[in-house]
Amino acid sequence: MRVRKIRSARELRRSRALLASTVDASFLSEFDDIPELQQHWQCLADDGTLAGVAGAYVTEDDELCLTYCVVAPDHRGGGMQAALITAREKWGKGQGCHKAVTYAARRSFGSVINLTKAQYRIMALDDYFLCFEKDLA
Repeated sequence: MRVRKIRSARELRRSRALLASTVDASFLSEFDDIPELQQHWQCLADDGTLAGVAGAYVTEDDELCLTYCVVAPDHRGGGMQAALITAREKWGKGQGCHKAVTYAARRSFGSVINLTKAQYRIMALDDYFLCFEKDLA
């Protein structure tokens, strides 16, 4: 697998369209209101097919905020989400971030497991979401 940063709006639209054919990725448009801040990555499977897309940005408090992460169903369980988490953390460290924050839906068991494996701690929860943080030192 290979993870790389998405370099253009056209490439981002193409990535989202490919994923939308396999998962409900309609929520991704929620992140279009911060385009100057948001950065995006894609994960390609060994055969070159798009397997996942993820985003992140640096907050005003210099924290890395992992926003969305979508992995196509036929690529789940292969380490794609973990690779996207790692790539975004590496970028955040390069931006001077010392902490990462994110969230996952309670019912998104794969995401909760992957974040826990990546050493994220649950900091808050409600009926729908779990909020996580991790020191990046």
